[in-house]
Amino acid sequence: MNPLKKSLSEHSPEKVIGITTSTDGLVGKSPTLFVVLFFCLLLSCKNSGKKPDMEPPSYEYIENFNVKQTKEGKVIWKLRAKNARFLSKDVAELLYPEVTIYSNKNPSVIKSSSGIANLKTSDIGIFGDTTLESKDKTIFTNDVKYKNSENKIYTDKFVRILTEDKEITGTSMTSDAALESIVLTDQKVKWLK
Repeated sequence: MNPLKKSLSEHSPEKVIGITTSTDGLVGKSPTLFVVLFFCLLLSCKNSGKKPDMEPPSYEYIENFNVKQTKEGKVIWKLRAKNARFLSKDVAELLYPEVTIYSNKNPSVIKSSSGIANLKTSDIGIFGDTTLESKDKTIFTNDVKYKNSENKIYTDKFVRILTEDKEITGTSMTSDAALESIVLTDQKVKWLK
């Protein structure tokens, strides 16, 4: 037989791992000591009174979420979503968002199945299959970002633009919010008529 196995088999499991199974141990003999230790444990677990650096997420849901940004009484953009789940005080995760941007007479509309909005900076990220529409064009892409401070729309994904007479494709896009001044990377044009 293995000497280690033999020496372990000679001892009870309680002695090998160093515990006593007797019910008349320290706590059993002195219930007052147990109460004192219990209160010490409670006091050591008490909050120090400091506020944590980050607030825990609220995960508050709002169905039929609607918000708009205005400047000097003029609506800049409106955001609607089937529902919004707030990840923090200023950040909401969106289900089926629709953003309407009013940067000229003809608004542009961005739609997708999901997104995220930072209500403090007014920046909006739209994810998944995304459609952007203006008066004279429809744009298909993925993962669009609207940067409010620049009034620009960005994507680094493949872009397909359809107009009345042509299809334009590119590997990324930067545009003004009105979808009038669009810059595409690796642009290709196909005439439809």
